[in-house]
Amino acid sequence: ALVAAGGGCGFRKPDGIRMGPAPLYNRFHELWRVAEILRERLS
Repeated sequence: ALVAAGGGCGFRKPDGIRMGPAPLYNRFHELWRVAEILRERLS
């Protein structure tokens, strides 16, 4: 679902999500959008 919304992450067992934002590359609004997507999908 996150990839379909334009994000990318890695899956780790058991039921884990790994994301690694880079402070010099990612902007605050990009991280905020990922948080919104996760909140929508997980609630």
